[in-house]
Amino acid sequence: MGYAGGPCEYSGFSCRTLSSFSASRCRPFTFATYVDVVAVDQALHLVRRFTYGATAELVAEVRSIGALAWFERQLEPLSIADAECDAILASHPSFGWGQIRDVREVIRVREALASPTLPPESMFQYAKRNVNYVRRMTSKRQVFELMVEFWSDHFNINDSASKGGGLLNAFGLDWELSVIRAGALASFGALLKSVVYHPAMILWLDGEYSKKSEPNENFARELLELYTVTPAGGYTQLDIEQAARLFSGLRGPVTGRPLVERSTFPTMYRVSDQTFIDTRQQHFGTFRVMGWTATAAQPADVVKAIDSLVAYLSSHPSTARTVATKLARRFVGDSPSAALISDLANDYALSGGDIR
Repeated sequence: MGYAGGPCEYSGFSCRTLSSFSASRCRPFTFATYVDVVAVDQALHLVRRFTYGATAELVAEVRSIGALAWFERQLEPLSIADAECDAILASHPSFGWGQIRDVREVIRVREALASPTLPPESMFQYAKRNVNYVRRMTSKRQVFELMVEFWSDHFNINDSASKGGGLLNAFGLDWELSVIRAGALASFGALLKSVVYHPAMILWLDGEYSKKSEPNENFARELLELYTVTPAGGYTQLDIEQAARLFSGLRGPVTGRPLVERSTFPTMYRVSDQTFIDTRQQHFGTFRVMGWTATAAQPADVVKAIDSLVAYLSSHPSTARTVATKLARRFVGDSPSAALISDLANDYALSGGDIR
């Protein structure tokens, strides 16, 4: 028994990893296959799970064009006009503060807005939050905005923190735009790669203070424990230590107050405009993590090794289950069936981690 318009465990539509939530990739099913919460009203259930709130207009739209058609359109957010949201975001200067990418410009504006009653870091934090609230309340791209929130939670950083003399706060805006929003509907591997190299994550998990003689394990631990394979994947403390050695030299583009450009340091190897490797603190040699192996004798080799490890962890079966489980809990129910998680993990693997 299934709903008209396509098979789905809960709402009559199915998805690849998001979309083993489009019918083109899923198998026929009966409700006897799964024994979780099943929505009686397909359109209303879809709107409740995949938007920030049901309105009469939105439910009518889904019923009019069909749940599957609405959902597939949502997976192409740039095809959806968003004039109302854009107009609101253009209506007040503070919304603009929450969309500045360049860390140097953020710091310049922060200093110009300095207030004795409200730290400028807080002003930017509030501006970014307000921009997100506006998007969630008014954007027509509801699934995209939900995925932005989903990945913000998964790769959580606290950019109100004063780490790096306020640099983390300054980088937090670019993190939101260049990592989370840019990768919200991309492949998990591409998103994870941008996470690994972004200065906000490097700062947040103390990579700036990692030393060759004493590699900081914070990011390596979070990478394995929370972001990818989880403890169920069977990693060991040695795997964490090996990954920490690989990441020991990663640095952001600037440091200090006033800002000093790392590009001026002769010991810095440029990975990108945002990321450098401090060759004085970088480990070289052979690295082994959960069956993966790479050897790096120079900085360019380190970049290749990091990219290789990211690809390895992204395609790991335990990572597929991690992502599948989190998606199912967010968009289906608190206790999704083992069969659903298995199907989603299989779709993740077959698509190469394509979130759409």
